[in-house]
Amino acid sequence: SPPANSVTGPASVCGGVNFTLGLQNPPTESGYSYQWYVSTDGGATYNPTGGNSATLSTSQTSASVYYCDITCTNSSQTTTSSTWTVNMSSFLSCYCTAGVGPTSPADSQVESVQLTGAPGSINYTFPSCPTGVLGVQDLTALTADLVQGGMYTISVDFGTCGGNYNGTGEVWIDYDQDGLFEAGESLGTQSGAPPGVANLNFTVPVTATLGITRMRVMQQESGVA
Repeated sequence: SPPANSVTGPASVCGGVNFTLGLQNPPTESGYSYQWYVSTDGGATYNPTGGNSATLSTSQTSASVYYCDITCTNSSQTTTSSTWTVNMSSFLSCYCTAGVGPTSPADSQVESVQLTGAPGSINYTFPSCPTGVLGVQDLTALTADLVQGGMYTISVDFGTCGGNYNGTGEVWIDYDQDGLFEAGESLGTQSGAPPGVANLNFTVPVTATLGITRMRVMQQESGVA
């Protein structure tokens, strides 16, 4: 009969991001088939998922429970693994940072960001030209309190720490707190060489999810943000 097994994998994941589940004690010989199952209602009901493999590559948008049936094809005996719950990571830890932001400290640089019309308004000036930032600059310690339906202005200087090159700047707020900066959440864009100061007026949707979220300001040289 197939060996007893437990599922191995991450305890939590970001929504829509691929991850892999496996078996702690997978058979090393041939002659076995595999069927994975997933539940999105806490284990009340399960549906088949994945292919005939000792591993399952998948993604999810809500907490899910998984298990695997392992069947010996000669004897038709089946062993059912223990269940494995994969929870959802906080959206605050799920924003894309890998491969985002400048790869050179020269030239294009977000030089200042001012958000007005809200308590705790953000007022930031980049301190260290002529050397710019590499990658994503973490300014999450700067906060402002916005309200549903509130009207605000954000002023961003999409500038340079060196030469003047064509580029585009853009600002987003993750209104639905899904860990993504989507087109419908853009506050506006500005292009130029460099783009210069953009004064963007925006209204927070009345459907915006309440609680802490993130704003991203990006400038891309020779392209769109």
